Amino acid sequence: MLADPVLEAEPAGRGRKDLKTLLEDYERSLVQAALAASRGNQRRAAAALGVLPTTLHEKLKRLGLRSRPAPSTPAAGDSWNGTEGSGAAPEGTR
Repeated sequence: MLADPVLEAEPAGRGRKDLKTLLEDYERSLVQAALAASRGNQRRAAAALGVLPTTLHEKLKRLGLRSRPAPSTPAAGDSWNGTEGSGAAPEGTR
């Protein structure tokens, strides 16, 4: 028979997380996974989680998460369209 980690857990305060913290960590991981799967699209992530987009937005704020990673720029020598040093933006972003 498998051990039940909840029943065997030590009380909070002895280096263990309390239930609220465990639930928040689990919720954070679910939200992050939904956002990753939807490539940052909040509407799709909300649909995957079964919540309204406004609810997801509230969760993002409460959990201190961002829906998309900060935009990055190409490294020196890299280019957006594969043409070295042209400085041209990717198609459709002009």
